[in-house]
Amino acid sequence: MYNEKFEVRCSSLHRLMNCVGHSKLTLRDLQEEGEPAREGTAVGEYLTAMIKQRTETPVFPVTASNGYFVNDEMKYYALETYRNVLEEAQGNLIESEERIDWVTDAGTVRGQFDISFVVGGRQEGQHLLGATLHIEDLKYGWKIVDVFENWQLLGYAIGQHKRLLSKGIYVDNIVMRIHQPRPYHPEGKIRTWIITTQELINYYHKIVAQLREFQSPNKTLTTGSSCQYCEAASHCPALNKAFHNAVDIVLRDYTEKELSNKDLSDLIGILERAEDVIEIKSKSIKQLAVSRLQNNGIIPGYGMVQKFGDRKWKDGVTAESVKMMTGIDLMKTEMMSPNQAEKAGVNKKLTEQLTMKPSKGFEITRVNTTEQANKLFNK
Repeated sequence: MYNEKFEVRCSSLHRLMNCVGHSKLTLRDLQEEGEPAREGTAVGEYLTAMIKQRTETPVFPVTASNGYFVNDEMKYYALETYRNVLEEAQGNLIESEERIDWVTDAGTVRGQFDISFVVGGRQEGQHLLGATLHIEDLKYGWKIVDVFENWQLLGYAIGQHKRLLSKGIYVDNIVMRIHQPRPYHPEGKIRTWIITTQELINYYHKIVAQLREFQSPNKTLTTGSSCQYCEAASHCPALNKAFHNAVDIVLRDYTEKELSNKDLSDLIGILERAEDVIEIKSKSIKQLAVSRLQNNGIIPGYGMVQKFGDRKWKDGVTAESVKMMTGIDLMKTEMMSPNQAEKAGVNKKLTEQLTMKPSKGFEITRVNTTEQANKLFNK
């Protein structure tokens, strides 16, 4: 018997699909909202305003709902996405920031997609047949997000497909797109994955099977890319085992004569995986140490320093306001960065006044305890 009240967010489906066992270690599914996520929320709200107001210059508050200032760069990329979506939608209704919930016998999947619309199809009576469903998602961060088998988008697609069926709209194909304007990707800023309705149904059954497995007493812990955002990473037995195996591989001695070209190929792949495991484990342990230091704990030999990102213009500083003060136009297709502004001739002292370095949290650092004690006691 399964708990039908169990809920999972579309944004967390990747973890459910990769490791149903993580709930044995934590009942929460939390990921502290970092700066990329806050930026993403802000630019997403601005894009939604564009779509709902059907204009490239929407009425929008100075800051998004999370208090984040929507700067010129965000507006530029939102406009780029908006124009692309308008072209793809071919004049059809575009939905944005709509909630979708779909219920199974093993729980409910909830989410809120960025953009969705339907194109094509033929009208037969009160039904639209053979249409194509689009699910479009704007990712503003620098970490590459793949579109193939993207469980978040699949969750949105399943929910939206169910909504369309209730309206008499039957789709044959689903187009899922990731719009990620900032990082380089060989496939470009917009990446597309197309599946049939039958394939979507197959993915639906896979998700339901994992929902059922998630609620079973014998859940399996599985390491993978989803470990990177799991709050149980610091004390996960499966990741601990993978970590020790990775260290053994890294420390193993090889002679040149022992390694054939095939061995080298295999070893490079193994070492790349080992590097990922070690990085994930290291990050999780350091985050745990930072958490304890923030709660007045003592980590022998280590302290805490604040991290800062690259300089960015303060809220409210625009290219126009800098031009009024300096006569220098900082606008290209987007506002110049502070470093670019200085190269263009803006006085460095002025940019220091007009910029800020956003905090990126804290990181662990090795400290000289004797020196620290001397500073503490003014010796």
